[in-house]
Amino acid sequence: MESSRRVFEGRLVRVDILSAEGRDWEVVRMGDVAAVIALDDADSVLVVSQDRPAVDEVTWEIPAGRVEGGEDPRECAARELAEETGYRARSMRHLGTFYSSPGFTDERVFLYLARGLTPLEVRPSMDPGEDIRTKWISRDALHHVGDAKSLAAVALLASESSPGER
Repeated sequence: MESSRRVFEGRLVRVDILSAEGRDWEVVRMGDVAAVIALDDADSVLVVSQDRPAVDEVTWEIPAGRVEGGEDPRECAARELAEETGYRARSMRHLGTFYSSPGFTDERVFLYLARGLTPLEVRPSMDPGEDIRTKWISRDALHHVGDAKSLAAVALLASESSPGER
């Protein structure tokens, strides 16, 4: 890139204009996210409600959150699982990493599979302003959840499972 200039800096995102060869690109800088698909022994998936003002809806999606500076994505996934759902996982396995929408953002999602869930005696504090509810849905119903990270979780989980494993 020939040049880059910051045109906005907010609490969660920054926006840069990248210029090269007479073209400009608007790039939303978001950083890394860790997400977790938590399965119980019956292969039900734990999802959380999130108020999403950008789409004017409350959505159901897999737990996820920002990887804080220097934090290991696996630790972030475990932290978000605990904060958003009140569960701890016996095992967390990396399923894959992907960009959520590379046409305009650098957001990279680290996806983990959590198994062996046990409820925490004391649920960690949620971020201010979060009002999260949880529910269990069937693994097959997860493809009806409409956010990109949850749909990617469906694809990555299905690609590693043989028909006999389900």
